[in-house]
Amino acid sequence: MKYDKRIQGRYVTLRAVEPEDAQATMDMRLNPKSSGRFFHNIDGDVEKQANWIRKQQSREGDWFFIAEDKNGKPVGTIGMCDVEGTCGFSSRLIGVGNAFQSFEIQMLIIDWGFEHLHMTKILGDVDENNDSALKFARYFGWKFEEPVYDEERGRRVIFLSLTKDLYAPAREKLVKMIYR
Repeated sequence: MKYDKRIQGRYVTLRAVEPEDAQATMDMRLNPKSSGRFFHNIDGDVEKQANWIRKQQSREGDWFFIAEDKNGKPVGTIGMCDVEGTCGFSSRLIGVGNAFQSFEIQMLIIDWGFEHLHMTKILGDVDENNDSALKFARYFGWKFEEPVYDEERGRRVIFLSLTKDLYAPAREKLVKMIYR
């Protein structure tokens, strides 16, 4: 699906990814700074990526955003997918900007999920060996499950869940940290 409005933060703006963003999204996925080794492999074909974005825009319950800094430079991606009723997955997080931008990207999508989509639970998953992503998730109040083997990915992952009650106190601390 495509969300036609922009989601404004102090450091970044989220907008719907367009097929013209295929190169930028691929570059971010392949950037070593974004922990790309934990993503499933892509072949680097820009046209395939543009086609994937076109298909994604028509999928119900699936939104994909690019995060831009105040100069319009792409500094990340994020999405909300598999949304059914009041539950869905925060996904596709890539942050190649600074820490404040990365924290704000995640905070904006969680706020959007709870406020705009009226979700009561947001889910996620992290490779059990992705220490930086696990540390990052803890700042937001996510509840961690025990690691399990994910057949589709061929690796062990930790599933996460977040409710408004878990998120509210974490959000207060994040706001103080990000916007000091």
